[in-house]
Amino acid sequence: MKLAFWSNVHGKSGVTSNLACVSVMSVLLNRRKSILLENHININNLERMLNESMFHEVVREYDLYYRIGIEQLIRQIHSGYGLNNAVKSSSLSLMNNSIYYLPQNNQINQEIFDYELNTVIYSLFQLLELEGEDIYIDTAVNGNLSSKIILEEADLVVVNLTQNPYILEDFFDNYNSIAKKAVYLIGNYNPESKYNSKYILHKYRIEREKIAVIPYNVHFQDAMTDGRVIGFINQTYKCNKKCEDYYFMREVKNAVKMIERFREE
Repeated sequence: MKLAFWSNVHGKSGVTSNLACVSVMSVLLNRRKSILLENHININNLERMLNESMFHEVVREYDLYYRIGIEQLIRQIHSGYGLNNAVKSSSLSLMNNSIYYLPQNNQINQEIFDYELNTVIYSLFQLLELEGEDIYIDTAVNGNLSSKIILEEADLVVVNLTQNPYILEDFFDNYNSIAKKAVYLIGNYNPESKYNSKYILHKYRIEREKIAVIPYNVHFQDAMTDGRVIGFINQTYKCNKKCEDYYFMREVKNAVKMIERFREE
């Protein structure tokens, strides 16, 4: 299943962090092989959250990162050679081969990367679906050539909302076409806000089973900064109600269950 994590604004709703915690939790709960990628170049990317070795400044050898990554996979698709194992050989393997992440080697700029990705996007999807059960795509807001295709081709669009009423109005006024195959995830969620999930659900007439939250959690924020998201969730997701991270873990599990309900429909 292709899952596009997307928002109508950049840097406000936690698209990348939401994708990171949901994908890791889904692997722990459902044991499905997942592939993660971005359709845009970003310094605060999934690798920095999931690959702890980057935080410890392990040298990324140029030759290694030229031979793996999404740019390398794009080159292979263009050439038409060596595609049988291209996804795995271009990926970083995480969580005992349960997650394959296509890193960015940052050897080309955003405009060239976007153009090159757009030219192979359909072929890329075919390869990814042969190798993974769940394909998580961190999808750029607007302006990227490939974003429109990704949103059209995705089986599910996970719309990442904020609790800002102006940003909410912008989405529901201007992106109604996405709603047909969307579920909603409120990132950096504060239950004390006037604009809580109940308010958003009723104001915009969202079905209750199509909305979930990822609460703000300082331990999760630190884990993202340190590249320890996998370790943090793996060590904490079974914690009981006495644990200070229980509320966060419960809601991430609920987000995974929301996506699972869509799969079963």
